[in-house]
Amino acid sequence: EAISKTTKRITKAIRKFEEVLSIAESNPDFSLARLDALEKLGVCYRIINNPRKALTYLSKALECPRCQKLLCNEKDKHKELLYQSASCKEELGDYDGALQDYKTVIDKIGPFSTAYEGVKRIESKIGRKSSAIPSRLERKLPLPSQESIDRNKIIAEAIRYALGVGNPNDSVAAKQKRCFHCKRGGIKLKQCALCQNDDVVYCSK
Repeated sequence: EAISKTTKRITKAIRKFEEVLSIAESNPDFSLARLDALEKLGVCYRIINNPRKALTYLSKALECPRCQKLLCNEKDKHKELLYQSASCKEELGDYDGALQDYKTVIDKIGPFSTAYEGVKRIESKIGRKSSAIPSRLERKLPLPSQESIDRNKIIAEAIRYALGVGNPNDSVAAKQKRCFHCKRGGIKLKQCALCQNDDVVYCSK
């Protein structure tokens, strides 16, 4: 039942993003909205285990001239699109294509750990070494990748926006001051009742 509810929510989100895409397609002023819709559609189809369909949208986002101009200044988004694309290709057995996406990250954006891990994983699957990681970088430690930590948050927020829930960071709860010790937030009190710390003036307990 939980899976069914998730699929229904994703399907509804897909319809919303397709509406955005249909509007943005014919208007050059909406290039950023188009790029965002293509990315979110790719993510949604990945969630419901349709990597082939997801790759269709991700490829459009990476190959469209309008999108490429934006991605020159949107390095984090470019990197995330390449990671999503590489994951889809790996699921579909296109290991060379996935390696090329990771190589693009390393060559054009930076030697991030997610790209390194992806390359090593695929090399292990195919039983041979590739040229995705340049020899000059082989012994250097890769840069830590924040996107692997943030991916679930990005997906959750994409669905929330598509369903009209709004930005969770704009909620009353999100804006409340927090007890710096126990991290709780709520009504204003003389002191934090949970921590019993005189320096804390906001706590819900």
